[in-house]
Amino acid sequence: MRTVLLVLLLVLACDPDPVPGGTGDDTAGDTVTPSGFPLDALEPAPPPAPGLTPPPWLKHPEYCGNGIVEAGEACDLAAGNDDHGVCTKACLLPACGDGFTQAGEDCDDGDDNTDLGGYGSCTTLCAHGPSYCGDHYVDVDEGEECDHGPMGSDACTVFCKLDGLLAFVSSEAYDGKQVGGLIQADHHCTLLAELAGLPRANLFKAWISDVNVGPVDRLAHVDVPYFRRDGLRIAEDWADLTDGVLENPIAINEFGEPTLKTVWTNTTALGAAASVHECNEWTLNSWLVGGRVGDSSASGPAWTDFGKIDQCSDKNRLYCLEQPQNGG
Repeated sequence: MRTVLLVLLLVLACDPDPVPGGTGDDTAGDTVTPSGFPLDALEPAPPPAPGLTPPPWLKHPEYCGNGIVEAGEACDLAAGNDDHGVCTKACLLPACGDGFTQAGEDCDDGDDNTDLGGYGSCTTLCAHGPSYCGDHYVDVDEGEECDHGPMGSDACTVFCKLDGLLAFVSSEAYDGKQVGGLIQADHHCTLLAELAGLPRANLFKAWISDVNVGPVDRLAHVDVPYFRRDGLRIAEDWADLTDGVLENPIAINEFGEPTLKTVWTNTTALGAAASVHECNEWTLNSWLVGGRVGDSSASGPAWTDFGKIDQCSDKNRLYCLEQPQNGG
């Protein structure tokens, strides 16, 4: 019996604290997990994905986008943060002047919002200024080619540009000699387009023929629409332009104004030279010689061939059609 007691005493002397975390082993003073391992001996847990609430035992850095409204944030919808929504990507509530157009605002130019007016301006209340693309008014002086409202249309883009080529009847009238031939007629068109501020003024050519050469020989046979300055479509493409019937007459000049006048053409509905009535290749001013004309108010074949011959001393308009930049 004495021998057993002696053995027990020796064991206790060698290991006075056999319990993990006691005072006699390497884990003394450490916090332990239920399995008996120190917590700092475990691999650190990865941060949660944005939008997930971190577990309470994990201290995670604060940031906008984690779905938790923290110091300096007015909101946080995690993946739902949207500069055009109810909580911006900066975790702030939407406000006029933040540079983003949100619900209830027409526009927002941020620090450039102004109440001084001007084309395309945005007020300090985030409302449109007095004139802008989308107001259903064609602001010719600002380079607008059309304006079908803020959503645009198939014919007019949201940037107030025609989705095709322009055509107009000239605001100026010329006698037969002043037309000056086919090349000079083209020059009249480009000059008028420049004076009207059209963006591609140098690309216009005249719809006119001498005795041998007509638009079918000189103008591009395009597959895009032709439009008037007011945005109305004239024809779907070259084939539609030369089928004898226009969707709308070319009755608008380069400034977007109605111009219902006779036009020097000597050209058939097919775009070919119509006759010898062309004021001696458009070089004569004489009442003894005539030139064939069209009617800008017409949408049938008379738009280009009115069946009428005017004296070369008379003054008539020209049709001017924009050409593609690559020449077609």
